Amino acid sequence: MEYKVLIGNLPQNTASLITPLHNIALENCCSFRIDEIENNVTLVYSARNFKININNGAVSFSGEFDPRSFYKLYSETVYDKVNELLFGTAEACSLCINDKCTTFLMADKRIIEWNGNTKKLCGPYRHHLNINVSEDNINACETIVNMMFEYTWPHMHADIFYKNEVTYTIAEKKSFYLVGYMARHNSLSKSDEELVKSVLADEVKRNALKSAACIKNDTDPQYIGAIDKFTDGNTYEFLFGIMTANKPETLPEGVICRRINAGE
Repeated sequence: MEYKVLIGNLPQNTASLITPLHNIALENCCSFRIDEIENNVTLVYSARNFKININNGAVSFSGEFDPRSFYKLYSETVYDKVNELLFGTAEACSLCINDKCTTFLMADKRIIEWNGNTKKLCGPYRHHLNINVSEDNINACETIVNMMFEYTWPHMHADIFYKNEVTYTIAEKKSFYLVGYMARHNSLSKSDEELVKSVLADEVKRNALKSAACIKNDTDPQYIGAIDKFTDGNTYEFLFGIMTANKPETLPEGVICRRINAGE
């Protein structure tokens, strides 16, 4: 759907809440796309993770901000509605890194006050706002959105039209044996790629695998990798070697043999 069509299909009072916020994003060199899911429409912009959401006529916006802009606006604005919205939606410190940021990252300057209440904001993370827009607060929302785009540079714009699509083919394999080398993987071990490189770069290791799999040295075998004894993403055994239909009677030193059961 094109933006003009979207706005044209909305009631005038709803469109009047969206247009000024959309224009601010465009003024800050944003590209955008429109996502539709049933009665929910979201305008997704290329910077600051900024979005305008329209759900059954209700309008809201969300996005990220630079803390420098936030504190400057909060301390200098003369509009109470701006501070009311910022205080209500800004995320508070939850001591997520053992209170270190309370000591080192502007702890006293991260405390904001509104209507007798105080809130200490998160230091390094959670610089995110989500605000409902109405006719009563649209002017304050425009001020806040302008603040959110401060300190936004060209390299910070994302390609919102890029689709990271992964394709794969499922094939059914009969049982076979993997003759190869094994490395136990954990959080301190070398990467799996290091084992692959060490085997492929070493002629002695390659010939040992061919000998175990009864493959002639002048033949180019099919190398495969496999994971066994998987505990979690950090703890498993990584195997790299040659496929063979028959189990070898003997194995060279350092070479292992594992049966890979049939399946997809």
